[in-house]
Amino acid sequence: MLFAFIATTGPSSADVLDVVRGWDLLGTFAVNCARPPSPDNAYARYVQREAAVFLDRDVGSNQDSLAIVDASALPDGTISIVIDFGKAGTRTNILAKDAAGRIRAMANHDSKGRFSVRNGVVLSLKRPTPWQERCAP
Repeated sequence: MLFAFIATTGPSSADVLDVVRGWDLLGTFAVNCARPPSPDNAYARYVQREAAVFLDRDVGSNQDSLAIVDASALPDGTISIVIDFGKAGTRTNILAKDAAGRIRAMANHDSKGRFSVRNGVVLSLKRPTPWQERCAP
């Protein structure tokens, strides 16, 4: 009896980079680019390092850098990105973009499907997620 084993792998970093580039996500975004990074005005930098894509977050007093391990452009024009938080697991963010190029989180959930943002609303605060403008390089 013969068994065939098919190895499946996740997306390559080049695939992720292609999707992120195609959606024009590389760059820096904040609610107010005229103000410095702070807990109320976090900066999200989507950056390329070699063939990989990272989310560099800056809230003024704290910064981190997280790998984006998967990305998909969705039929409704949004983008789904999967961010690796190390031991805490992965989170999937769905981002929307408006005509001015601003972005907004429409959904955010962990690998078990527990949402912190759904339909553009931060569930714990019952408030809409803010639009983030693209900051000048």
